[in-house]
Amino acid sequence: MLSNILPISVRAPGKQLPWATLALLLSAYAILGMFLAELPNVWLSWEIAIATVFLVTIVFAHPRFNREWWLSNGLRSDVFAFAVMAIAAALVSVVLLWLHIFLKIVAILSAEALVRLELRQSNFGVAQSFGILMITSWVGLGLGWFVNRLI
Repeated sequence: MLSNILPISVRAPGKQLPWATLALLLSAYAILGMFLAELPNVWLSWEIAIATVFLVTIVFAHPRFNREWWLSNGLRSDVFAFAVMAIAAALVSVVLLWLHIFLKIVAILSAEALVRLELRQSNFGVAQSFGILMITSWVGLGLGWFVNRLI
């Protein structure tokens, strides 16, 4: 009886790109690209950004990269737990010092996680998700650089 009233699924079966979340990811990387274009040491910043985009995309796209395993096995050791706490304390001071950069990074990581969830829900494979995330990220960085050069 309830199934007659409520629709079973809003989304049609098959692979549909999550355009809204991809646009969010593209704009987050475009903002980062605009910021990077203003830095004095441009080439080093871009090389680091491109390599970091590649690593972040691998972490989000690859299902075998188990973050929980790394944390649970590492936190069994007192030395590792102390090192994590010391590094976390140092990172908190860096975050507070460079809050404007940290907010850009959080927006990018959140958008990338959201796109990955949407791609997984739309039945995209690991390689397809990796390609979509990588292309969107690099196009966003390039778009930010291009917009900064126009302005």
